[in-house]
Amino acid sequence: MKRKFITLIFLIIIFGEIVFAQNSKNIQTNEAITVTEFCSLNLNKEISVKIQDELSSEKIHNLMLACNSDEKGKIGPIDLDLSNCTFKNKECNIFITNLKNVRSLVLPKITKTITFCLASDMENITLPDGLERIEKQAFFRTKLKSIEIPESVQYVGALAFGDIENLQYIKIFNNPHKTKWSYIWNKWNDAKILEDDAVFLPKENDSKEKYGIIRFSKADYHRTFDTVDMEIYLNKKPGENQKAVLHFYDAHNKNESAGDIEIEVKKGKKTITIKKYPAANFFISETNDYYTIINECGDYWIKLRCEIEFSDGTTIPLEGFCYIYEEPIPAGIS
Repeated sequence: MKRKFITLIFLIIIFGEIVFAQNSKNIQTNEAITVTEFCSLNLNKEISVKIQDELSSEKIHNLMLACNSDEKGKIGPIDLDLSNCTFKNKECNIFITNLKNVRSLVLPKITKTITFCLASDMENITLPDGLERIEKQAFFRTKLKSIEIPESVQYVGALAFGDIENLQYIKIFNNPHKTKWSYIWNKWNDAKILEDDAVFLPKENDSKEKYGIIRFSKADYHRTFDTVDMEIYLNKKPGENQKAVLHFYDAHNKNESAGDIEIEVKKGKKTITIKKYPAANFFISETNDYYTIINECGDYWIKLRCEIEFSDGTTIPLEGFCYIYEEPIPAGIS
């Protein structure tokens, strides 16, 4: 009986290994598979995959679910090549709203429009020749390091590359359609624009002295409903008790003022804590950029940064930021 039991256990283990091997087959970069096959893979490792399929909204949804699922632990990073895919929709439109764990993405060669390509972990993307439109906020808050916009692109919408912290440069070549792009297509990033044969030269590592840090309890706040918790860490201990002012400004709006908070700084204490400060107390300066963004995007949010001014007039910048959303759209703005 014992021998039969051991034999049974052995067979179960062997069967499990066979199934695991089938579900975790080694995909070579030159081997094209369907979306369904991709969804059956074990993705908890670094992997490069080519997909050849007709992309429908359902298949794109399944693709996002497979990449985002954490049921089997950590996923990826995934390098995803969709270049040989076709579209079920005649518009040949990319509409990806929530894709995670994808490090690089090659879009289908026949893509005409990118409505959204919101892949939060994406560092690299290849846009096809023949692409015609990049809509507003299309690559918002991805991790792109650079991007090349083909000469065929006739329109780029507002904030198409907004809030991409790591974006170093955008290559636009000699595009005859640039004058038709949104006036604010490239707002809310620090990327360098390279035209024609210009080459990106990275800056030397100029390590700036850090004076202090401000940390917020979360990344995003609603201006009407939320309160803000923040903690400030000073690089040096204050030599005396004194009053100070936190000056907040909006990095999305040419560093216009967004509010002040008066605080007490204690001698020898490097940490200052503020709890439950109403987000509604931060304000928006209604500049031309603000109205343009509201009109083209329908919403607006502050990128809140801060500096501290001591009683002797010394002012130091604090590293760190958060976002504060404004809803609904102010009356009188269409």
